[in-house]
Amino acid sequence: MPLLGLEFVFRPQASLIVLWVLGDERTREVIERAHARAVAKALAWLEDEVAEIR
Repeated sequence: MPLLGLEFVFRPQASLIVLWVLGDERTREVIERAHARAVAKALAWLEDEVAEIR
């Protein structure tokens, strides 16, 4: 039986990376927290709606 495997890479858009590099400490913290929250939500959705465990 065929087995399908996928790899996901979660990274912010280039413009956010530039903002992170040029921003102050508070800006970097906000971007990092928002990115972590977005990754967590995406993974939760994948686990709930897409992933299938046998």
